[in-house]
Amino acid sequence: MLSGAGSAITINASNVTLDLMGFTLDGVNPTTGSAHGIWVNTGKSGVEVRNGSITKFAGDGVHCLGNNSRIIGLRVTNVGAAGISENGQNQVISCFASSCGHEGIWSGGSSMIKGNTVSGNTYNGITAGNNCMLLGNLSSNNTKDGINVGQGSLVQGNQVSGNTLNGIT
Repeated sequence: MLSGAGSAITINASNVTLDLMGFTLDGVNPTTGSAHGIWVNTGKSGVEVRNGSITKFAGDGVHCLGNNSRIIGLRVTNVGAAGISENGQNQVISCFASSCGHEGIWSGGSSMIKGNTVSGNTYNGITAGNNCMLLGNLSSNNTKDGINVGQGSLVQGNQVSGNTLNGIT
């Protein structure tokens, strides 16, 4: 368990795969401190985080500042900030993010966000920057927009329902 600041796992190298193998990374309390579950440092590329659950961190479940990385098959719930936050030029595929204190998924520009399910988040289900691809995501019952996307993005095959403000903006 981790409380306070920092992260439970920090990745500070390129070309690393972290396979949680179905295990859960469990923080202490989503309202205390600012700890993230997994942190990928700036400038790291080719990182893959996959196959597990992350819950009860006050910060983001995954905070990826690198690029050309992949976040695949994670279940992120009950975190104080975004479920998955990535800086751009990455892929977020087949993840589930629910009951997060901010977005389920927050993405910088030029990323692919595909086949994810986001629901019951305090802000938008998915927020994506310019020139992203959002393909086949489900976004429901989020406090603001289901999907909020930047200019020049491809939005195809997504389903949105029950979001408080807009479906897709």
